[in-house]
Amino acid sequence: MSEGATTDAKPQDVALVFVVDHASSFVPDMYDNLGLPPEVFATHVAIDIGAKQVAEGLVARLGGRAVCAKFSRLLIDPNRELWRKNLIPDVSDGIVIAGNQNLSESEKQARIDNFYTPFHQAVDDEINKLLAKGLKPLVVGVHSFTPEMGGEKRPWHIGFMWNDDDRLGLALACAFEQQGKAVGHNLPYGGDDLFHTMMSHGFKRGLLHTQIEVRQDLIGNEDDADHWAELIADALAPFVENPALLSQFEIE
Repeated sequence: MSEGATTDAKPQDVALVFVVDHASSFVPDMYDNLGLPPEVFATHVAIDIGAKQVAEGLVARLGGRAVCAKFSRLLIDPNRELWRKNLIPDVSDGIVIAGNQNLSESEKQARIDNFYTPFHQAVDDEINKLLAKGLKPLVVGVHSFTPEMGGEKRPWHIGFMWNDDDRLGLALACAFEQQGKAVGHNLPYGGDDLFHTMMSHGFKRGLLHTQIEVRQDLIGNEDDADHWAELIADALAPFVENPALLSQFEIE
């Protein structure tokens, strides 16, 4: 079974692929909840709250495809390079992950083979389907972030991340600033880190890309997630229809 699930509503043949790395809190029974109480899996430690719902709303409005990971990042984090120490976290936001302590190399490799690699292959497959039809998709990661981390308030409503190519992220950031939203440019995270999926499937393939981060308390229920999907779709639509509009935004 593939570990990347695709969602489509409007026509798929729109040059747009959404990627949700942390769409699910699911951990197979064989892992015994990684030794954690069930309530942990309803929190940001296990899942990006609201991110999948926002991505589904975007596909419903704009078309294209959404690839959503079907496993929790506590099992393995697809938005981390394979060499990262926190690829399989042993501690997350102060919570010790008992089932991730002292893993053997064979167990690490099993999680890579069974979850991480199939997810990234699913993203590649969706991009390749569009490229085969002569379409160069925009690749957009959809994430959410906590209102507070480490005792620090995070006032931004939405953030956009980039690394070597800022065009799509900067264009969307400017669109939301014009609406009076509090926007993070490479905030609450920096595009030089926590940006593996976009670098792999966007930048390295020469495709326009950005990672969207919406504050979790703004998309914690279905209606709110749908509202933000509409806002993002309105901002993104002109660039989906005419990527040449991004020529006014220069690569950093």
